[in-house]
Amino acid sequence: MRVEVFSGKLSKLQTSLLIVTCFKDIRPLKALAAQIDWYYGGLLSRVMMEERFSGEAGETLLLASGGKLQIPKVLLMGLGLSTTYDFPRFKTTSSILYPILKNLNIRDFAIEVSAPSGQDLDTLQLVNAFLNGDSASDLKDELEVTFIVKEGEKAIVQQQYIHHYAPSKK
Repeated sequence: MRVEVFSGKLSKLQTSLLIVTCFKDIRPLKALAAQIDWYYGGLLSRVMMEERFSGEAGETLLLASGGKLQIPKVLLMGLGLSTTYDFPRFKTTSSILYPILKNLNIRDFAIEVSAPSGQDLDTLQLVNAFLNGDSASDLKDELEVTFIVKEGEKAIVQQQYIHHYAPSKK
């Protein structure tokens, strides 16, 4: 598995699939989901208002990017209630994602790793939970994963952590 950290402008990110997560109980959308919603002229908000997507844990919705980004596909994934979000839930998220990646024949993807505001979840531990999840070990060796983090010192710390615990394989 090749692992990278991206902290630049989303318009510069190049990958086959962008995984965007959101919580069922947090509106308006926050973080990467809010940014993608802006790029798409409020599409994610409309889909949610029309009750075609609620943010329930494990719920997914695949969207074509329509050339708005250098990413052909966006997968919206629900994380459930923010108040019950924890490490086991994030591991479950990875176990749901791996079969989807396999079915879509995706080998490189990007995902934001963050905790809801007000929760004391260490994003480095979330990265570790994702990388060491119990699922699809046969697929893991072939994947190129990019973790999206906010710019600044946090990105540097996460990059150092990832290179120490999960060195990139070319």
